[in-house]
Amino acid sequence: MGLLLIACGVLLVVVGIWGAFSTASPKHTLCALAAVIGLAAAVTGILLVSVPGFFE
Repeated sequence: MGLLLIACGVLLVVVGIWGAFSTASPKHTLCALAAVIGLAAAVTGILLVSVPGFFE
């Protein structure tokens, strides 16, 4: 579960940063938001992998 969150989070960060700088006006805001959500998902995955029982 944690590794999946890390992988999806990193993917969202990469696609979000790429989209924030290369797409047109309405889409770049959504891409930047996706990058922030991906960062939060990756950090959550890192916590789940490195500290077992963190959210219990």
